[in-house]
Amino acid sequence: MESTIDDVDNEALELFKNVLEDSKIKELFDVRELDKILEYIGAGKIDYNDTFHLNKAGALFFAKDITKFDIEHEIKMVRFNGIEPVDIIDKLFSYKSFFKLIEDFNNFDRNTRLGGTVKG
Repeated sequence: MESTIDDVDNEALELFKNVLEDSKIKELFDVRELDKILEYIGAGKIDYNDTFHLNKAGALFFAKDITKFDIEHEIKMVRFNGIEPVDIIDKLFSYKSFFKLIEDFNNFDRNTRLGGTVKG
């Protein structure tokens, strides 16, 4: 998959910056171009035409549309009523990038209309 810097999701990038503990990497965002930072952290490469391309790891963490890449991943979250896995009161299937998945997981304490009952 040919990608460019335009495939990077700014919201996922902000979530990444929020969890950074290394202040030296945080400081890079103020003084370096984004493509050079992403190459430095191993999220992709800048080619001979000076075009940045996400690699698979970079796509998992930062892609706007991860389905554009040849990466199979899916997170399924289910909330049951009680301790028996019978009455489903909430569920979420997500195909988002890593930091957005973590955000979805952290927000997964709601009740939705997606309930059901497991039989058999």
